[in-house]
Amino acid sequence: MTSNPADTDHQTKQRLAQTRQTLWMLRPDVRSVCANDRSRFDLWMLTQGSKEYPPLAEPEIIRELYRELSAHPTPPLTAGSLSVPPLALLIWRSRSDLSGIFDVNRPEGAAALLVWFYGCGLRELGLLEFVGQEDLALLHQPADGRQGGAIALSKLMEVVWLARADLKAAIDITQPAGASEFIRWYLVHGLVETGLIDVLDLDTARHLAAQAPRFLYEHETGWAQEPAPGAVQAWLQGEGLKRYPIIEMLYRVAGHPVEAAIEAPAVQAPRPMPLRSDGVNLIGHARSEFGVGEDVREAARALTAAGIPFAVVDIPPGSAIGQGDRLLEQQIGDRLPFDTSLLCMTAMETARLQADRGDRIFQGRRTIGFWPWELPQWPDGWRHCFDLVDEVWASSRFTYGAFRSVVGRKVRHMPMTVTVAGAAGDIRSRLGIREGVFMFACAFDGLSGMSRKNPQAAVAAFRGAFPAGDEPVAMVVKGMRAAAAGEEAYRQLEQACRQDPRIRLIDGTLSRSDMLGLLLAADCFVSLHRAEGFGRCIAEAMLLGKPVIVTGYSGNMDFTLPGTAALVDHDCRPVEAGEYPYAEGMIWAEPDIAHATWWMRHVLLEHGNRSRLALAGQALIQQTYAADIVGRIYADSLGLRR
Repeated sequence: MTSNPADTDHQTKQRLAQTRQTLWMLRPDVRSVCANDRSRFDLWMLTQGSKEYPPLAEPEIIRELYRELSAHPTPPLTAGSLSVPPLALLIWRSRSDLSGIFDVNRPEGAAALLVWFYGCGLRELGLLEFVGQEDLALLHQPADGRQGGAIALSKLMEVVWLARADLKAAIDITQPAGASEFIRWYLVHGLVETGLIDVLDLDTARHLAAQAPRFLYEHETGWAQEPAPGAVQAWLQGEGLKRYPIIEMLYRVAGHPVEAAIEAPAVQAPRPMPLRSDGVNLIGHARSEFGVGEDVREAARALTAAGIPFAVVDIPPGSAIGQGDRLLEQQIGDRLPFDTSLLCMTAMETARLQADRGDRIFQGRRTIGFWPWELPQWPDGWRHCFDLVDEVWASSRFTYGAFRSVVGRKVRHMPMTVTVAGAAGDIRSRLGIREGVFMFACAFDGLSGMSRKNPQAAVAAFRGAFPAGDEPVAMVVKGMRAAAAGEEAYRQLEQACRQDPRIRLIDGTLSRSDMLGLLLAADCFVSLHRAEGFGRCIAEAMLLGKPVIVTGYSGNMDFTLPGTAALVDHDCRPVEAGEYPYAEGMIWAEPDIAHATWWMRHVLLEHGNRSRLALAGQALIQQTYAADIVGRIYADSLGLRR
């Protein structure tokens, strides 16, 4: 089955648009350099981005970028009888080495830019193969009314003459003899010296190859008389080819003479294995020690419980995140054997993946984005992410609502597995917190945003609840990658913790076992977040039988209900500039610290209610997020129920 060229062209345009928007959002450094100018950003993609992001270097993408930039509206500028292409002007504006040399407001400057662009720039940027033959042919049309015997003075020759003060001073191309002299120089020296031999279209190359021997012979003999039969050929075999290597070069460019090529026997490409329909490709941060990495591992647990085979492709998220989790090591590889792929990563990282690696992961498969998101709306700048996948899974009704407002029927609410096997049992002693001391715990990851996780509110509530300093309580604030949250925010948190010796601030990556051990050691988990997409730590603490004090807002409200958790009152407020990425115009919760303070005292003192909340919360998590339960839901959605 042959593909429709129009469909292929549309797909290329769509892929380019998606990648462009992804990189526009991901690369504020480039946006700044480009002064938020989209055409300059496109030029960066063509010249630099294609070196950083392999999909941008694919020929069809380069061709489309070249085509779009070549059609970019720019003020008309001519050199001789040729127009300066928009792409040449964009490059000139973006490069100080060019704008400092070529004054395009002067005819000779515009001409020099054209000579650089066609003779050097296109080759330097790897764009020669994308210039159409018809566009090249326009360069070699005769200049207005100027002839030079068998070979006409072309528009491009005229531009070279305009650009070269030495040639203008020595040769008057307005006179027939001068035009002939310049054409000889152009053939013998200029084509190679300027690099313009690379922009000969095939017809022009053939014409020059056919005419150059006689033209140069007659120029040597002074145009004395009509050459005798065979004289030009004899001259070529004698001195002509030695003296004028350009003749052989022109023949080669024109494809004459055709040299025999010894072709290696064709090697039959192995037939690709058909995609299997009985399993899932899991794609995400499988080795990474953070929450989104745990999403991949929990999805694997659900598939395992449902008896669904899977393969794992690990996508390292960057050097800031540890790669020490080896749970899925045996399944990790680079193959995608199944016809369904589940991407357990953010939508932004999904778009980055496409920009980095191209469409191989997405093409020919049902592709599902299992994306976390923590705010009530979706940012406009990332709407194109939804074009990369066939459907989206949302781990909470809160996130479902944010996605649904953008894409409607492509979204499904799909719970996550919550498991707590392997919790370390000695964390309390390692922290030096004696038995009988009521231990509160909270946790945050600097990469998730301190403003969103809001650990400083938990510290303030703890200090407000137990102001005397001698109450039998302690708090552990578990941080990770705190530097990512910003020095000032973390400094303020450190200062608040230092003011109370009962508060221990831990900054560092814990193993999965130790992190679960911390939750197990705690008597109560506190999350005074401003927004959560799901709230995995909260759910894990509940599954371990711990009461939780949480903001009554966002994704955790799927399982933190009035009877299963201590819900803290809140007001909604706008997200301030700089508090969270891509949050312009959105809102989140501001938890009531006084109410949280009351809950801390209540949980400490009211053992009966504390136990009831803990048991009810544990039961809800067991009945909703167990691997076998979630696995059956996945199997039904994937059409793989056994």
